[in-house]
Amino acid sequence: MGRIGVAYQDVAQAARYCQGVNQAPTVENIRQHLKSGSNSTIARYLREWKENSGLEATTNNPKIPEELLQLIEGLWERLQMQADERIDQHQVEAKAAIQSLQQQLAQVQREKREQEVQHHRLEEQYHQEISFRQQLQEQLTAEQQKNQVLIERLSAYETHHQTQKKENERLHQLLHHVQHNLEHYQNAMQQLRQEQLLNQEKLQQDYEQRITYAQQQLTLLTQEKSNYQAQL
Repeated sequence: MGRIGVAYQDVAQAARYCQGVNQAPTVENIRQHLKSGSNSTIARYLREWKENSGLEATTNNPKIPEELLQLIEGLWERLQMQADERIDQHQVEAKAAIQSLQQQLAQVQREKREQEVQHHRLEEQYHQEISFRQQLQEQLTAEQQKNQVLIERLSAYETHHQTQKKENERLHQLLHHVQHNLEHYQNAMQQLRQEQLLNQEKLQQDYEQRITYAQQQLTLLTQEKSNYQAQL
């Protein structure tokens, strides 16, 4: 875009300069000379200048021959036609370039949309991975808590096991002591039974001896009674 402020006089002066250096007063040459101005503004002022160039040339140069003016006008028309052809060619080239740029822009926009879709997909995958990692972290925390509970239970079980082991050892010692006392008691009871049997046998012998003695005494008394009765 050219700067605002390019006037008709600027374009006319540039056109005359182009003529002086054997250049066609085209929009491109004038814009290169002015180094500013839009193509539409320069073209509009250039068209006005071309329409007024014959009047201006006649007014400024009243002594120029008519043949020379006609030659100049013919040359000017030919240059104008060449300039118009070049303008048309530039317009066609510019249009083709614009179409190419538009196609490139469309391709870039498609690629951008595809990249945006891919970026959106990657963002979704990233959020899903973050959510999955959070779930895994929560599961890991829960498993760690469970493991801690199991460790505490195992510690309590080991403590209880040690206590039970000590209690079993104490009961085993007590059982051993009881068994020892029981064996001693059994031996004592067996010995006592043997003594009781011996005493019973002895008492039975004494009792049998007493019975025998009593029977002998009874027999003697019976004989004495019979004798006594016989005497009577």
